[in-house]
Amino acid sequence: MIAPRRVRLLNEKQDGEGVVIYWMSRDQRVRHNWPLLFARRKAELMQQPLVVLFSLAPSFLHAPLRHYDFMLKGLREVEADLKALNIPLVLLHDQPPKRTTSTGILRNLN
Repeated sequence: MIAPRRVRLLNEKQDGEGVVIYWMSRDQRVRHNWPLLFARRKAELMQQPLVVLFSLAPSFLHAPLRHYDFMLKGLREVEADLKALNIPLVLLHDQPPKRTTSTGILRNLN
């Protein structure tokens, strides 16, 4: 159960059909990740698969290589935790788009 105080709707759009996407960013973990829990619940209610996306931007906050090494090791743990839940993790190797649709993202994943 997700406490209502942890959910803030950003628009009034109705749910569509298709995969539920959780765009992982700051909270690079599976446990105690409230938005991910919300996405899992939403996917279950919609009876649709859940996919976790992470955009590996080449200029992530101008981070040094050791920061990338730390982040990638952490993402390996995230991937293993998600795999145990039967949730795929997809790494995008570019800057995240300013605006996109799930259809555009999924088309690029194939």
